[in-house]
Amino acid sequence: MKKIILAFTAILITLASFSQEGESKNSGGLRRGGGGNPRMKEALKQRLITDLKLSPEQADSVSVIQFNHQKNARDLKQNTELSEDDKKNKMKDLIIERNAKLKGILNDEQIKKLQEMMEEMKNRRQENGEGKKD
Repeated sequence: MKKIILAFTAILITLASFSQEGESKNSGGLRRGGGGNPRMKEALKQRLITDLKLSPEQADSVSVIQFNHQKNARDLKQNTELSEDDKKNKMKDLIIERNAKLKGILNDEQIKKLQEMMEEMKNRRQENGEGKKD
């Protein structure tokens, strides 16, 4: 179970970082101004409802958790006052916090499906040249 959560976390961090790059290029950095992209939020919500069989309320909760996590991770990444080690430790704390919140909403099967969905989205972005190909 820990491996699934860890893999899920890695995918979401990658997704957050790739989506930030693509978002900045495609929309002039709309996310940096706060609020995020409403179309992206709605698209994520619909996929959560369809693919994970979540209720609209559950999908809203997962979306809020994910977008808040992305914002916190982005802010942490941009923090020039922290060492790389401090950033890594704080990122681990953010991941643990986010996973605990998700665990309260999703069951194990839904977490696995979400992990697969995020991996698929990451691969699609890389194929379209929107993500890093490290």
